[in-house]
Amino acid sequence: MTGMFRRILVGVDGSGPSSAGLTAALRLAREQDAKVRVVHVADTVPPAGIEDTYIWLDGYREGALAAGRQVIRRAEARARAERVRTEAAVVETLVHDTSGAIVEEAARWRADLVALGTHGRSGLARVVLGSVAEDVARHATTAVLLVKRAPRRRRAGRSFGRILVAVDGSDPAKRALGTALRFAKERRAAVRAVHVADTFPAASLGEAYIDVDAYRDAALAAGRAVIGAARRQARAAGTRLDAAMLETVSHDASGAIAADARRWRADLVVLGTHGRTGLARLFLGSVAEGVARHAAAPVLLVRGAPRRRRRASAR
Repeated sequence: MTGMFRRILVGVDGSGPSSAGLTAALRLAREQDAKVRVVHVADTVPPAGIEDTYIWLDGYREGALAAGRQVIRRAEARARAERVRTEAAVVETLVHDTSGAIVEEAARWRADLVALGTHGRSGLARVVLGSVAEDVARHATTAVLLVKRAPRRRRAGRSFGRILVAVDGSDPAKRALGTALRFAKERRAAVRAVHVADTFPAASLGEAYIDVDAYRDAALAAGRAVIGAARRQARAAGTRLDAAMLETVSHDASGAIAADARRWRADLVVLGTHGRTGLARLFLGSVAEGVARHAAAPVLLVRGAPRRRRRASAR
């Protein structure tokens, strides 16, 4: 089966979470007849703070590269066992910028998906949300898959059989829904769209008078409109959609999404980045980061369309 992700770049560092990310990438590649590029980032300059310690720089570099080649060889062996078309490389950085090296490599190789295991602690310079993984997701021009543990295989041996996507009416969320619908259609997967309606006024409104009942009614009405639009988008795509509105009074959209994903037993959670309504400014550092931290399932982050620069008016 040829799928929407044809070129998958995966970062590896030899850790357990990194292994889960590689497993997800190889499974997806095999199921979609995609090509994988396995990358290990070797930081070949000693970290700052040990200036007074004698270090043989050439030896340090050679050791970092040798360790990286070992990680790559193990990853290549797994790819051969899965019969996935794979190429691999150790990418050297001298500036302790692992995320930048991954982003540049993904752009150079023209990847359409970057896969990372979260919570790795070596090689990929602590691939944890808040460091490398978040930086890659913020700056990569393509979709990013964050994996805590290897995805489950479901019907016909395929992974990602139950896909949950968060919607808020923003353009990035619509793109995320489009991605989820297409991905689900390819895999004959179930897809569920959820909208989080925060029905209690924010504390930042201070002492301003607010009719709480009217505020809730308005939030729910806006949510119904978002759900209706999602259903129409699904019908246009020819994909069956289960949709629901989740009400919260605690301003915890990420918690509501992660909880629903667990309850529904989602294999994948899809989020659009940089949405600014409904999902409390769905961008890395808030909701998307919170979901990725707390959801048990892998999280696919879909970037919004790049902004077009306005042409300067002729004078």
